[in-house]
Amino acid sequence: MARAARPPGLLLLLALGASRALAPAPALALLLSPWFSVASRACALAPRATVPLRVEASQFLVAVTVDGREATFKLDTGAARSLVTPEAARRLDLPRDPWVGATVWGVGGIERASVAAPRSLSLAGVPLRQRGPTGEAALAVGPLAAPPGGGPPVDGLLGRDLLSTFDVELDPPAHRMTLWDVSGCAGRFLPWRGPYDAIAPLAGYGDALALPALANGESLRALPDTGATDTMLGAPGVIRLGLTGPGVPTGTVRGVGTRARPAWTTRLSSLRVGNQTERDVPVLATRLRFYPVVDMLLGADWFRTRRVWLSYATKQVFVAEG
Repeated sequence: MARAARPPGLLLLLALGASRALAPAPALALLLSPWFSVASRACALAPRATVPLRVEASQFLVAVTVDGREATFKLDTGAARSLVTPEAARRLDLPRDPWVGATVWGVGGIERASVAAPRSLSLAGVPLRQRGPTGEAALAVGPLAAPPGGGPPVDGLLGRDLLSTFDVELDPPAHRMTLWDVSGCAGRFLPWRGPYDAIAPLAGYGDALALPALANGESLRALPDTGATDTMLGAPGVIRLGLTGPGVPTGTVRGVGTRARPAWTTRLSSLRVGNQTERDVPVLATRLRFYPVVDMLLGADWFRTRRVWLSYATKQVFVAEG
């Protein structure tokens, strides 16, 4: 999902969709094991890897090792499944699975894609695997729109099918992401110093972690989506807020596939997520319907000034305050 460029090209890479240094809990130094307990004796969490997070042209980029070769993937928490471009699949010599296909949701609707089957996939030395009995890491193969503003090209998208096997701590101001193993935890279990907000996602969204939000005082369903460079309203959100678009759209949005859709820029008088409220917030508005069905996407512009922990293990989202 990607950034709106000014006419003629707002771009959105729509996929399938204050900083403080990380401080260990005081008890960590006393333990010989990498595991430590927080909040209860049953709760255990361990950092698996800290990954450099490049923030370029409103894209969050990470280096993924595919069959021993480095590739640049866009971090996309809005994408249900991970993807590699046809060009990268050829360059990396990835075998295709002749028996399996993939369905990819993008700006232009539903796309059918082939599936690449890398022998190995890792992030900072940590193997990436999908949930399931085989634990394999298959990648859908499909085209991506050119990055906005002349940003660097990407080889693929790293989506929730691979990310959700961990808890993911995002710290864009510090240019890093940490993968955590979490077991037996509930409530406020983070090893952060300082206050933070704990947000319970809406029911029925699984690992998408869609959040309740208030925009102009109206309740909306918001998907945390690092793949969308701009916070964006879809058709349901536009209707709920009673917005009307300009006579001529101010640009287009693009994503997986080759089709573009019209969009315009509007401003929200207020946007509240958890305990944090912003005023006079610029957002994109479209007639698109997102999958899963939500009213808006919280894009990279929302993430880039925040420290956010996506707890796939406990189905919570934490946002640092201050």
